[in-house]
Amino acid sequence: MVETWLENLKTALEKRVPWTVYYAYDATAFDERPDWFLTLELDGITMQTPFLNEDYLLYPFVCQPRITLAAPPCTDALTMHNSFCTHVLSGMFSSGYSIEQVQLGAAAVDRQLRRCTLVGIFSLHGVAQMRKREEAGIT
Repeated sequence: MVETWLENLKTALEKRVPWTVYYAYDATAFDERPDWFLTLELDGITMQTPFLNEDYLLYPFVCQPRITLAAPPCTDALTMHNSFCTHVLSGMFSSGYSIEQVQLGAAAVDRQLRRCTLVGIFSLHGVAQMRKREEAGIT
């Protein structure tokens, strides 16, 4: 399920942002990445009590994706915030998940990335589903 959530978010972002989207664990060297890019990771997932309908076992969940916008170190904070709000928020709204909260940090220089970064942490709600299997004894 986690891979599916990350893939869905990455796909939604790639349709709306003008930058390459990397998973946080991508091994691409920072020097090989473009000047502007995004990284995507999950800070946490909370599964809630499942319930049944006629065909599916449904799992309500809350997940917290962390999206980091990286830009050249000389980029000013206003440009970072405007870019994040214009492109990243649009991508997240198109992801199909319900956004409950967005926590946007301050722009800062990240020495490891050799970029100016801006981190947004989202709280998304959704429902995962799994087809019931009568043979498995789920009713």
